[in-house]
Amino acid sequence: DWAGVRCDGGHVTRLFLTGNGLTGRLPRLIGSFPLLTHLQLADNQLQGPVPAEICELVDTVQVATFSYNQLYAGSEQVAQCMRRLQTNWRESQTVAPEELRVTTITTDSLTLTWQPIAYRGDGGYYEISYATPLTTGTVSSYTVHGITADKNAASYLLDGLTPGQSYRVRVRTYTPAHLGQENEQFSPYAFMAGTTRTDGDPVLVLIYFPADNDLSPYVPSIIRRLQLGTRVNPNVQVAMFVDMRGDHNTEIFAVANGAIQRTTLVQEHWGTDELDSTDPAVLTWFLQTARARFPAARTVVSLMGHGSGMTPEVEGESFFDEISDQESIDGIPALPKTIPATPGDYENRGGYLSTADFAQALAAATDNGANPFDVVFFDQCFQGSLDVLYEFHNYSRVFVASPNYAWLAAPYHRYLVDFVPTATPEAIGETIITHYQGVLTDAQPNVIFWVRGVDLPPIADAVSALADALQAAIANGAEDTVGEAALRSQYVDTTQCGRGNLHLGQPDELLGVGSLARNLTRAFAVGDASGVNAAATKLLATLEAVHSLARTGRPSIAPDQFWNYEDTLTVVAPLVKREMTHREMV
Repeated sequence: DWAGVRCDGGHVTRLFLTGNGLTGRLPRLIGSFPLLTHLQLADNQLQGPVPAEICELVDTVQVATFSYNQLYAGSEQVAQCMRRLQTNWRESQTVAPEELRVTTITTDSLTLTWQPIAYRGDGGYYEISYATPLTTGTVSSYTVHGITADKNAASYLLDGLTPGQSYRVRVRTYTPAHLGQENEQFSPYAFMAGTTRTDGDPVLVLIYFPADNDLSPYVPSIIRRLQLGTRVNPNVQVAMFVDMRGDHNTEIFAVANGAIQRTTLVQEHWGTDELDSTDPAVLTWFLQTARARFPAARTVVSLMGHGSGMTPEVEGESFFDEISDQESIDGIPALPKTIPATPGDYENRGGYLSTADFAQALAAATDNGANPFDVVFFDQCFQGSLDVLYEFHNYSRVFVASPNYAWLAAPYHRYLVDFVPTATPEAIGETIITHYQGVLTDAQPNVIFWVRGVDLPPIADAVSALADALQAAIANGAEDTVGEAALRSQYVDTTQCGRGNLHLGQPDELLGVGSLARNLTRAFAVGDASGVNAAATKLLATLEAVHSLARTGRPSIAPDQFWNYEDTLTVVAPLVKREMTHREMV
């Protein structure tokens, strides 16, 4: 036997570990003692969710004590099991308050409310801390603002704040040492975010979501996130164009201050409630109408949905196959998915908004660039192509895009809390890529970046100069050297749709221009006769204007593959297109 552990017949039967200085979480292996009769864990520093395996003990354990820890039940089933083991176990747990919310917002204060914990005896209080996030969305340090009188408190006024500033707030529970627990206890934190009110016009967020396809089931959850985001940030006005599966459901939602309004703008203007959301005239009308209706200090445009962009294996195809109505909405869906599931507008016979279509709409909505948007966010695949973004460079101060596979993460409730009228377009772009990448895992490898519109022409000029140098090098007999540099570059997956090939590399046709330039600087010596090294070096310097976050890993849609693309802007690979072998096609 070990101290506090009793065994019988080779089985652990009793655990007497009261006041034993235990810390951390209760392990899942706690359910692996089929003959356990006594489980005494009171007066420790155990915290976190009780594992579901605790339910394996309810028929054998005769005496159980969990008092004076920091444990909670993550499900009703676990809560029932814990009550069977110790009826009043919750009344002695120092846990974080639940249902933490921001309920009232002024220019210099946030009113916080929460559900007081069940354990209100033995003294103690709730401690409230706050911080202002950095432009990366992270927090360097919190400042304690104050404490409540006791653990019966259910609200707190966080005052003395700056107008129009987003804040991160955290609240934890404190219980001092007492007769039943020799150590003081701090619970883990409950977190919340909120933004103080400011005078003047809000940030206008225009979301265009052609979801008349397999993305339709996700629309309600995205609208809910918009509601949550605007509830804690009164400085944001959202207008969302939605077209869902089926007829008679094209509409515009206006969301502000946590309220969702279904407008009749579509019916009033078009005389119908079913539009082709892949028609550039519809996108143009939405952007112009929303912009005229809502004055704004900043305007952010989010173009959601399946993307094709200038991807040679995908662009121009339309898919008409029937889509199952049994789509799963578990996890973060990939964009795009399979051939039958990728039309932009199923009811109107498939199709996409092409690069030219987007350019037409953005030009019209910005008076040909005279009144540009602050941020245009391509919340879809493949739009991080230089050929694509260059077409739009006059129409927005900042562009946010993914060059490769994108995922419908859509954390708009996180984006919106940090959209403040005084933020620069660059800061808004950084907010988007930080929150987007932050909700993904290594099962959703991705690159997302932001770049200023004015920086795209210099990059395009540098690419053009490199192309001229490569042509000269090929004329001088360096064709194989150029080809090898291209083949070693990082590719994005342009063969996933038509061919279902999820491997990165040839025969994919888009590659990261940064990786190509780096390979060329290695392949050609400084001062080479064709000027390749100099042109590639200059291109790399211009690419420093692109700010990105990358995640590599095994994608959930193809776990046998490892996607390691970490580059930003893409270009068409400088290789001769060839016919694929049957092996490559399958």
